[in-house]
Amino acid sequence: MGVKAMPPTRIETPQEFFDFVVIPDVRDFRMGPDLRRAYHACTSLLSLRDWVYRKHRGRPWSDAGRSMNPFTSKAALQAALEQIDDQFSVITDVANASKHMVLEPGRGRTNLYGAANTETRSRGALGTVAIGEAAIGESITEVWVKIDDRYVHVDVSIDRAFGVWQRLMEENSW
Repeated sequence: MGVKAMPPTRIETPQEFFDFVVIPDVRDFRMGPDLRRAYHACTSLLSLRDWVYRKHRGRPWSDAGRSMNPFTSKAALQAALEQIDDQFSVITDVANASKHMVLEPGRGRTNLYGAANTETRSRGALGTVAIGEAAIGESITEVWVKIDDRYVHVDVSIDRAFGVWQRLMEENSW
């Protein structure tokens, strides 16, 4: 997940947006998960959808060698992404909740109420994390979002959505 050495003076393509916005935001989040970084990573991952839609709508594309229907709307691309990995619905709702504080009824992809449902949790100390996950006596921070009566690990959602985008960008030369 390396970024090119010199950032451009302008970002004009989905690939440039991926390289110079998405990758740094996801990398920053992985280096120190917190709410601000989670919101940035989710917003970047969602915004990439808009960049890809604007540049490649109506064109053939594929996922893991499987031909996909050309997308003719943002909603169609969103549905296709959610079909590839349902974590895109979590990414979308966390990004929109961070922008609007509360999601309007019917607007969300999940039943997430709003930004207040996103929180960080620390866990650690001897015996509570896997060997190698944190230094002895240190904790790790994770970001979680409450949807209905369950908690979703936003770290996992970000990693999965990023992995899908990475594959799609390479496979389709976006």
